[in-house]
Amino acid sequence: MAKAVSMINEPDITPPLLQWHVRLIAYTRTALLLTLLAYLWTGCATRSLWALSVFFSVAFGVLVVRECVRRVALRRAGAAVDRDGRVCPHCEFDLRGLPDRAQCPECAHWYSMSHCRESWHLVFEWLKTKAKRI
Repeated sequence: MAKAVSMINEPDITPPLLQWHVRLIAYTRTALLLTLLAYLWTGCATRSLWALSVFFSVAFGVLVVRECVRRVALRRAGAAVDRDGRVCPHCEFDLRGLPDRAQCPECAHWYSMSHCRESWHLVFEWLKTKAKRI
């Protein structure tokens, strides 16, 4: 079975609790472009200072929310990496002291330590590098 290619360059393995963080970060460029198009459509027609102030307010708000979400996601993924990836990728339960392959006691999701490490390292690296450039 072939892997689906992501259109927004997000990591293939993303813990479910961080998926909305990653998607919000990835869609920032689209939100800014739509805001600019809305400004051009209203601003050019009316040439008003109001349209310009709305555009810059929305653009600034989108960028601030994006950076806050990126920092929260980076902190959470970094904490998981610091614990050697021994965190459930489904519910973020600390798996230290548990077997390498078992069922998570919190969410009953089956895990393996190699999958946990790989998923957290991929998300952490994506948040450190690619998410910064969007």
